[in-house]
Amino acid sequence: MGECVAAEVDGINTLVPPTKKKRLTRSSTGRPLLQGGSAKNT
Repeated sequence: MGECVAAEVDGINTLVPPTKKKRLTRSSTGRPLLQGGSAKNT
């Protein structure tokens, strides 16, 4: 599962370091991140 998420956040991986990427993927599973990040928060 982690590998699938990593593929989704591949684009963000270039802007955000692996350490932050893992934290974001854990919170928003990567998908909401691409839509704005706050998609899951609200």
